[in-house]
Amino acid sequence: MPIFSDDPDVDILISDNFFKILVDLRGKNLKNENVVVKADKEGVYIFDKENRNVVKVISLPESVDPNSISFMEKFGTYIITLKKL
Repeated sequence: MPIFSDDPDVDILISDNFFKILVDLRGKNLKNENVVVKADKEGVYIFDKENRNVVKVISLPESVDPNSISFMEKFGTYIITLKKL
C-alpha cells in the first residue's frame, strides 16, 4: 500500500514488516559512490559526501529499526528498505 509523500520525488510502500522507500534523485547529479543513506527510528537521511550536504530528509509514518537499512541505486532512483519496529 503506497503512502503519498508531500515530496514528488519520494514514494513510500508499506508491507506488514517493512517500508520500501523509492527516492528519485536523477536530477541531483550525484555520484553513487558519494551517496550515504542513514536512518534513525523516525526517518531516513540521504547525504552527499563530496559536497558535504544533506540531499533529502524523509519522515516515516511509523518507527523503524535503523540497523536494518539496506539500499541500492537503479538508474538514479534509490530503493531503501527498512524493517518496522
